[in-house]
Amino acid sequence: MKYSSEDFVNLDEVHALADVLTPIGPALYTVLAEARSDLETRYPDDLFWPHQNRQNLSRLVNQRTARIWEQYGSDDWTLFDRSGFLHLRENETGVKLILRKVDPLTHGVPKSNATRASRAYFSQSQCIPKGQLQAVDPGLFDEGKLIPDLHDIGLVCTWDEMTDGGVSIVVYKTEGPG
Repeated sequence: MKYSSEDFVNLDEVHALADVLTPIGPALYTVLAEARSDLETRYPDDLFWPHQNRQNLSRLVNQRTARIWEQYGSDDWTLFDRSGFLHLRENETGVKLILRKVDPLTHGVPKSNATRASRAYFSQSQCIPKGQLQAVDPGLFDEGKLIPDLHDIGLVCTWDEMTDGGVSIVVYKTEGPG
């Protein structure tokens, strides 16, 4: 999202993130629904116990979503690592987003993995207030428009299955490892 100088001065992190995330919503929902329906038709549910199938399916949906992202996803967001899971980076602002299944017990943000990188990703500062955002270095053709620098921000996109067969998506900026 590009902002004029006047709008950029009055921009805070919450509104910048909302502007960045709004266009990805439909693409993310489409990819998740496609991956889920694809796996439900291919995955034999008699291989494991029911609770194991639910655990396996959530991992496989994340991996399948990463695999088909380029086909159905947004051009503004690209995969930023080769982990095999959906880890996206927005091209202009640099904000990162990882896909995780909701915690089955709390129905909230899942805990971080037991690595330093994961704990750092889940432990971020509070939102940057109005007037304190930095701008990305302007490009040659930006025409005086400013883009907020959000490369230090990591978001967790959680998904859950609805009772009617749909998918619920909620995006969090975590402040603690869980």
